Amino acid sequence: MAIRSDHKQQIQQTVAVKILKSKNLVDMWRDEFISLSQVNSQHCVRVFGFEWLEANPTLILEFIEGLTLQEFVGARRILPAEIDEILIQIRLGLKDLQRYGLYH
Repeated sequence: MAIRSDHKQQIQQTVAVKILKSKNLVDMWRDEFISLSQVNSQHCVRVFGFEWLEANPTLILEFIEGLTLQEFVGARRILPAEIDEILIQIRLGLKDLQRYGLYH
């Protein structure tokens, strides 16, 4: 999680930062960013930018407030209806990616 702001510090936005481990795959990551940045889906995190952070290639993503799936599953017993809902939302996100010619 980070705060992203414009060069004048007038606009600030909470974002998720994914620092990429491999500098050898920068071109692949950049191409993936370009493809993902075009996806508009309520079931997929938006990609805002590809930047360099302390000499590391970095994706800037939409920050979603809440629990991770791992935290949610670890907190209590998950009801069958909740599992169904999670799977439905994953399926919808994958279908949306497919509409843009992307597969995960």
